Amino acid sequence: MAGCAHLPQNKSCLPEALMMNEGLKAKNIKSGVLVIQYSDERHAICCYELKNNKNKGYAWDINWGSVPLKPWGWDADVTGRQWSVGWMPSKTYEKAWWEVPIE
Repeated sequence: MAGCAHLPQNKSCLPEALMMNEGLKAKNIKSGVLVIQYSDERHAICCYELKNNKNKGYAWDINWGSVPLKPWGWDADVTGRQWSVGWMPSKTYEKAWWEVPIE
C-alpha cells in the first residue's frame, strides 16, 4: 500500500488515485494507477491519456491535481522518474509499477 506519510491527507494517495482512475475509466479515458517507491515511502498517482491527443499524458495527484507529463508514454519507470524529478525532487526514487493495469 502507498504511504504518503508526508502529505496532509495521510496515506490517502492510493485510495484517491483508485477513485480517480475509476472515474476516468467510466468516461472511457485510458488510465492506470502508478505506485512510486521512494527510499522512505510509496506514493500513488493516476495517469491518463486523452483520446484526442495520445502523445500527451497527465498525472493526477491529491496535492497538485492534474499535471502534464512530458515525455509521455506508458512506461512505469520513465513516468515514475519523471514524476519524482518534477514533483517530489527531495525523495530518492527507487522504482515504479502499475498497481492497476492500464485500460
